[in-house]
Amino acid sequence: MMIGLDKKLTPYQWVMAILSIISIFLIILDFAAVISINQPTSKWFWINCAIVLFFAIDYFYRFYEADDKKLYFKTHIYDLLSIIPIGLLFVGLNIFNLSGLVSDLRLLRLIRLAGLMGKLKIIFHTNGLLYVVFFTITFLLVGAEAFAITEHVSLDTAFWWALSTASTVGYDAIFGKTIPPHSIVGKFVTLVIMLLGIGIVGMLTSSITSYLMRKTNGANTLHTHDDIELVLKKLDDLEKQNKDLADQNKQMQAEIQSLKKRRDENEVEKFKDWLEKRKENRMSTDKNQMYFATDPTTAHDEHVIDYHVDNIDLKFTTDAGVFSKMRVDYGSGVLIKAMKEVTFPQENILDVGTGYGPIGLFAAKFWPSQTVDMVDVNERGLNLAKQNAQVNHISNVNIYSSDCYAQVDKKYGLVLTNPPIRAGKKVVSDIIAGASDHLVDQGVLLVVIQKKQGEPSARKLMTATYGNCEILTRDKGYYILKSVKRDNNAV
Repeated sequence: MMIGLDKKLTPYQWVMAILSIISIFLIILDFAAVISINQPTSKWFWINCAIVLFFAIDYFYRFYEADDKKLYFKTHIYDLLSIIPIGLLFVGLNIFNLSGLVSDLRLLRLIRLAGLMGKLKIIFHTNGLLYVVFFTITFLLVGAEAFAITEHVSLDTAFWWALSTASTVGYDAIFGKTIPPHSIVGKFVTLVIMLLGIGIVGMLTSSITSYLMRKTNGANTLHTHDDIELVLKKLDDLEKQNKDLADQNKQMQAEIQSLKKRRDENEVEKFKDWLEKRKENRMSTDKNQMYFATDPTTAHDEHVIDYHVDNIDLKFTTDAGVFSKMRVDYGSGVLIKAMKEVTFPQENILDVGTGYGPIGLFAAKFWPSQTVDMVDVNERGLNLAKQNAQVNHISNVNIYSSDCYAQVDKKYGLVLTNPPIRAGKKVVSDIIAGASDHLVDQGVLLVVIQKKQGEPSARKLMTATYGNCEILTRDKGYYILKSVKRDNNAV
């Protein structure tokens, strides 16, 4: 069979292949004593050394560049064998008077020859005729060594005898002298070499025939190759188109998701607007039922509750139609406990949205020297606050009706509020922002509000209005926000 190439060789691979073939012929001719590649006086010695040097540079450069050097070493044994410097070893042995080892080193030429044949196999990517040729040459050389040892002739003579025997199918005369084998090893080698001669002739005939057949079918093969190349090109084009379509699809999906997100955001905003309007409508319808109504129409349902902070214990009468009729609201309790720790200018106190009065009345107990004004729009709540002030013997309070700050005409050192969230954002905002007009310089505003009921927006408004806002404390979702009024608006 012919040596077949799996793919086109690069110029570099052609150079390596040609140099390998030249090295193989140099070794064979050296065995045949036609030339000498072991004597520095011979030009073939220097040619062989140059080729070995070229192979060595190639091997060590690729070894240096390899990511996995251990794997490279294992898979490039042939390359390593092909750079054995046989000629230099011979010269070195002669220089150091070790010429007795020269004959033993001749076997290294066989090892290097094996490396060169392996290098060719890797370059040409084939496993046919090249293997047969490699085996034949190797056996000829090994046979020559064995014949030389057993028949007591020189290695050069034995190699020439091996070539003659293989080519003429029988041991031949060397320099006019017939050398028949006498030992068992010599006879065995002769027999195998004869058979190899027959095999090589048959293989050569088969290879020539195969070559001629391929030559005849070359046009069809070329046509098929072109068709395959065309199909591969079309497949590459289809793959590129598919990739482009996939990219376009991803882009479209992203745009669709963006549109959906915008639509969802619009729907959410619409729903919020609808909910707010519904809430406002319901509040306007039920206003007279709510705790922020001026005159609630809800049926009376009075209760008396006790509330204790530190050593102060107050009693409160509550009723339907006021804020937190069954107990002191938890948020109001958080504010009551927090406000007693606050320092503020002693310019009296204002409680906005007092209801039945728990925040304002506790402030009056904490600071008996201060006057506490308590305002609300809920007449029922104001009446209860006045009643609770009398029951608890608190006199330093003024309790009157005012819509936010409409009836307030003084300034204070401390403004307290648990704003009526259900009255709407506008009312809450008016209470927070309007306190600025009723605080003295360094006056303090304390607001209690739940996080889920508008704490972030309240904190933002206080920061914008007063230039500062501090979270004084927080408890179970209730935040106590503190702002200090500064006439120069310094933070």
